[in-house]
Amino acid sequence: MEDKLKSLTEKLYKDGLKKGQNAADELIEKAQKKADKIIEEANARAKLILATAEKEANDKKTKVESELSMSAKQVISKIKNDISTLITLKNVEHASGKAFEDKKFFQDLILSVVNSWSQDGGTNASQMRLETSKELRKFIEKHCQEQLQAGLEITTSEGLEGFRIGPKDNSYKIEFTDKSFISFFNEYLRPLTKEIIFSHPAAGE
Repeated sequence: MEDKLKSLTEKLYKDGLKKGQNAADELIEKAQKKADKIIEEANARAKLILATAEKEANDKKTKVESELSMSAKQVISKIKNDISTLITLKNVEHASGKAFEDKKFFQDLILSVVNSWSQDGGTNASQMRLETSKELRKFIEKHCQEQLQAGLEITTSEGLEGFRIGPKDNSYKIEFTDKSFISFFNEYLRPLTKEIIFSHPAAGE
């Protein structure tokens, strides 16, 4: 009788232990599946956030590159125009004095005006063209070169030190400081580009 009771007790213990183990394994499996699902959802959200951020960054990069390209073209156009205007003004100043010193030069200039006036009939004096002589053309070309050889200074609208054009290695180069270039270029940047480029301090500052 005692042996049967002992055997029954052991059987109940083993059955209980097995059921407990099975229940524990089931709970662990459910917890693992739940954890895996949470991790999977978190990864999916992270990928979506990353993809969205990457798309926004690429869109902004494309927009900024486009704006920078346009701004660079405007800057180049402005510099070319300023150089041309500056050389023209200096040549006009020089030519005004030269014309009265050089009799032939002055005569050629008057003849060009008279010929143009005659051909036009005097009806559109504001738009008449001067037929420049070889001497006049040479004079202009010579003094354009002289101005570049001597060096020209182009100032920015804020009055900062500007761009200097001078000779180098049988050609010409443009020199400028970082401060003057940033100030000059900044005039042509759109708000978004300005914010991205100038809102954060450079590394090491």
